[in-house]
Amino acid sequence: MNMYSLVVRAMPGKMPDVRKQLLSVPGVELHQEHEGRLIVTVEDVPGFRTSEALTLIQSFEGIISTTLAYEYCDDEPDSNSQKTSNTIENQSV
Repeated sequence: MNMYSLVVRAMPGKMPDVRKQLLSVPGVELHQEHEGRLIVTVEDVPGFRTSEALTLIQSFEGIISTTLAYEYCDDEPDSNSQKTSNTIENQSV
């Protein structure tokens, strides 16, 4: 699972459009808005990764800049990796 927190700066006159565009992105939540800045979280959702969301957000009309404020990555091993690790440990005993 990947999760990011962003500070998004938008043109004041475009704020309603920017909010609407941001909320259309899967995995995006808006948390705070103040003087042209939005606090946004982006989380992986099935079929849409955070990296895709970040690229899309940066292309929206009305956005001046996006700043990464926080990043969380939790790479859970898949079942094949765990089996390989267990096999290696058992062989060395």
